[in-house]
Amino acid sequence: MIEGSDVPFISSLVLRPLSKLLHPLNFSIYHQNSRPLVTVSRRNYGARNSSEYLRYSGSDSEGYSDVYDRIWEPDTDGTPLVTTQRTDFGLGTDNVPISVMQTARADNESFSLRFNVTAGSWYFYCQYFAEISPDVNGPGQRVFENADKNYSYTYKNTYDSYKDFQLYSTLLVYASHGIYVDFPPKFEVQLIRSNTSINGPIINAIEVFRYLNKDLSLGTINQEVSVVTTITESFGGLRSWNGDPCLPYAYNWLACSSDERPSINEIHLANQDLNGEIPSEIDSLKNLTVLSFASNKLSGSIPDLSSLSKLKVLDLRDNNLSGQIPPFLGELPALEKLDLSNNNLDGVIPEKLLTKALTSIIDLRLAGNENVCIAQNAEPFCNADGKPKKQSISLIVGISIASVATFVGVAVLLFFARRYSKCYIKPRPPYENGDARNISYKDIQSITNNFENEVGRGGFGPVYRGAFKNGGAAAVKVLSKDSTQGQKEFRNEVRLLSRVHHAHLVKLLGYCTEPELVLVYEFMANGSLFDSLHGGGELLTMWKDRLRIAGEAAAGLEYLHVGCDPPIVHRDVKSSNILINGKLCAKVSDFGISKSRNVRPFSMSTNEQQMWTTGVSSSTAVRGTPGYIDPLYVESRVPDASVDVYAFGVVLFEIVTGRKPITQDVEGDGKYIHIAEWAKSNHKRGQLSAIIDPRMSNVLSLTSVLMVVDLAVKCLDMNKKNRPNMSTIKQELQLALSVESNKDPSTTKSFENVEACYMRSFMHAR
Repeated sequence: MIEGSDVPFISSLVLRPLSKLLHPLNFSIYHQNSRPLVTVSRRNYGARNSSEYLRYSGSDSEGYSDVYDRIWEPDTDGTPLVTTQRTDFGLGTDNVPISVMQTARADNESFSLRFNVTAGSWYFYCQYFAEISPDVNGPGQRVFENADKNYSYTYKNTYDSYKDFQLYSTLLVYASHGIYVDFPPKFEVQLIRSNTSINGPIINAIEVFRYLNKDLSLGTINQEVSVVTTITESFGGLRSWNGDPCLPYAYNWLACSSDERPSINEIHLANQDLNGEIPSEIDSLKNLTVLSFASNKLSGSIPDLSSLSKLKVLDLRDNNLSGQIPPFLGELPALEKLDLSNNNLDGVIPEKLLTKALTSIIDLRLAGNENVCIAQNAEPFCNADGKPKKQSISLIVGISIASVATFVGVAVLLFFARRYSKCYIKPRPPYENGDARNISYKDIQSITNNFENEVGRGGFGPVYRGAFKNGGAAAVKVLSKDSTQGQKEFRNEVRLLSRVHHAHLVKLLGYCTEPELVLVYEFMANGSLFDSLHGGGELLTMWKDRLRIAGEAAAGLEYLHVGCDPPIVHRDVKSSNILINGKLCAKVSDFGISKSRNVRPFSMSTNEQQMWTTGVSSSTAVRGTPGYIDPLYVESRVPDASVDVYAFGVVLFEIVTGRKPITQDVEGDGKYIHIAEWAKSNHKRGQLSAIIDPRMSNVLSLTSVLMVVDLAVKCLDMNKKNRPNMSTIKQELQLALSVESNKDPSTTKSFENVEACYMRSFMHAR
């Protein structure tokens, strides 16, 4: 970089020819149609120190420097093994520098090598071995199993170091197959000592690559490349961007599809100090879903973007745009958010756009446009928050408000009718449901725009964001072929959620049974509590927000335990099954393995009946998620409400600490520790500050935190008779929230008294 400038420059460029005998290159050419491999990791095990990156460490002729300029990252984990003895190259060992092969990791029993990978991608690796210990001088002295694995499969081979690669001689082991990493993303290599071996396993180095599953020769769609070129040429500050906009990586202000020939899905050019007019050529980007030019100095009128049928977000706030609001904005079928705040627009809101805005199909914001805001029909959208005011402004507004009021009134009546009645579950045959409607697969495809926007993936399968014709959002779960769940869990979920209703239980809107099993839920904009605590969601920095979410989840579980006849045990309580909507209201989800008693369905086999009524097959298998499963349940295999209480205690510790239920010991010995063991140990020593999530704001009451920690300890008591029930847990959390808020507990809002929260979610669900 030039000092004082953000413009990069290059002084020289050296191109080195690569031998086709290099295993990664050979694999790319003959197995991947010459598609490139992206380096994930290149590690030198047993490195002398943590800052010793090897690349240029000696003469090329002596073999100490990397002839291909590869950078070998030091890895000092485990037991190091070092020699000054020169190692000889074995056949086809890819010219790994001798200095890399002179160090190794050689532990006594076993160790695992883990790598950060991406779900839905293919990987390839090369491992390098050299026996550099003079103590190994015969066959059978160092024999170990070498296994690469992910959640789907494991490949194993066994090596005798003396017999297979001998003293001071190298051996390359590579993946003769591509390794596909599914969800959850996990890729590791395990090396385990053979029972008959004197010494433990050894490894000197490894290279891990990800396939770039695109043919770069095709490039991004030509017309879209032309549009991006027009954009970069229109604004001087973007002229340094050139080359293919999506391949091999997208410009950092673009998002592209993963198609063979990528198309541009999103443009994010906010706060770029751009001058001039918005290029009309953008209308050619048919797959565009997000377009943001916010907070620039753009002038002129809003160009014709009527061809952008997939556009969901148009953000043009804080510019100098002029002219009238174009009618085509009301015609865009997918538009959900339109922010035109703080411009110089004039005229009135087009009729179709106004109708969509008043019925909440489009979130319209116009504040700061004086010539628009003086018009009577624009006034509701000129608040700072873009929310309509409660006023009668015209016939169309009156009709719209009356319609919404009627809908809200009906929803309120439905809510109270359900909320204050027992959720008695009448026996019904499979798929004959209460409120959840059977949705055709064609409609599912329409709701999800042919499964375009995947927002997550769980044990059931992928989750897609969908939208109903009236603009309401939905979460659509599709059972994947390799799912650990199946038809029984599907039936259980439909059966329970179509009859069990509570403000803090996720609402099932519909389901589909042919040709795939699909569940349609209300959309929870902020994902799960797990996402917020461990990355991927909105970070909850305020203790009171975490506390309130815990209380709301407890209220939902309490309703299952005591508000339903017969009671229901969830059996898979965990932070990833506590979902959070846009208002930070929490709802418990995923009832595939929930259990209720005393229900006799019709015309099923004995085993199927048991699964339908209890959620447990005749195998009496323990169900749940590691880290949250009650050890007493593992012993008895009889689930009751205490199973949920134990798991909720783990969740409470997650909320306090920000740690996952099971983490690797900080001592680096490869052992794993449960969050309860770690937290209770610090709690007993009075070291409360040691377990509080450091990402939380320090504006909190330590007393309320201590109350939650004490509650979590009670929930995890190994005598289940000493554990509190969910009603007590909810009350304790309500008390802790009142302490946090410095309020009288008697004036603190109950977690179950959440009609407003429920109504907000209900309005968006449809």
